[in-house]
Amino acid sequence: MSSDLKRKSENIMRIGLGTVQFGADYGISNTLGKVSGQQVSAILQEASLAGISVLDTASLYGDSETVLGDYIPFHSDFKIVSKTLVCKLSSVDDSYIAAVETTVHSSLQNLRIDKIYGLLIHHARDVFKPGGEKIVALLKKLKSQGLVQKIGVSIYDGDELDRVLEEFTPDLVQLPVNLLDQRLLASGHIAKLKALGVEIHTRSLFLQGALLIESTDLPAYFEPVRHKFEAVSKFSEMHNLCPMTTCILFGLLQRDIDVLLIGVTSVDELMQIIEAVKTIDSQARPDFRDLALNEPQYVNPANWPTTKA
Repeated sequence: MSSDLKRKSENIMRIGLGTVQFGADYGISNTLGKVSGQQVSAILQEASLAGISVLDTASLYGDSETVLGDYIPFHSDFKIVSKTLVCKLSSVDDSYIAAVETTVHSSLQNLRIDKIYGLLIHHARDVFKPGGEKIVALLKKLKSQGLVQKIGVSIYDGDELDRVLEEFTPDLVQLPVNLLDQRLLASGHIAKLKALGVEIHTRSLFLQGALLIESTDLPAYFEPVRHKFEAVSKFSEMHNLCPMTTCILFGLLQRDIDVLLIGVTSVDELMQIIEAVKTIDSQARPDFRDLALNEPQYVNPANWPTTKA
């Protein structure tokens, strides 16, 4: 295999599919709603053929896990990452732990698999509640039982990550990174995780699709920072790239990141992403730092006043 083909193959293997759209209506730019079973089947077939390696889901993503169990091709070897239930109580008690354990077994049944590649604590703040150590203990037990290969946590910012690392060292961490949200790169948290041997998956590469639509189509909430989205468009034009390719190039250049999670709502969108990955020039090294916004109220969808998350 030539070095160019090897690079393209390695890049594809670093792409993972976020599957919340398979179970729910999600995403600021998603005008089609929940993805149909026919499209899910086609998406998974093409993803498997292309060499995409990871599927990210959760028991809270509607019926995403059941849909995946119905449509994952028999010949595929996807690594599936799922997440725990969110604790809605002020403390973690035994009933919650029992519910999480039951849900993990249900996830395995729904997904029609014997082992989950990664099981993440869905909200890191659950670990910080009284009794939070019970969640970590449960994940370690499930791992020792062979039901889970890697355990970890989904985090939103550096403060959460610092507190998690005081409690345990995860095998796998999912975190947000994109052109506007470079906080964890600038703070050194991603480099710190890599030094600890942690596998890193990033989400929000397209910021729920906000980085792919015209700035004039953004909700009024983004008016104070609309110029940052316009800057991304101008940057892409200057480098003869489309916004999608700019986002993907930025992600692929972060070598400490193992998997870039990307959501799609159709097989056409998936093919566009695959083609974008294949056409990326390995020699391109644009300086993306000036594009960073890093303001949580705009780069964290959980803080948006109206979101499908």
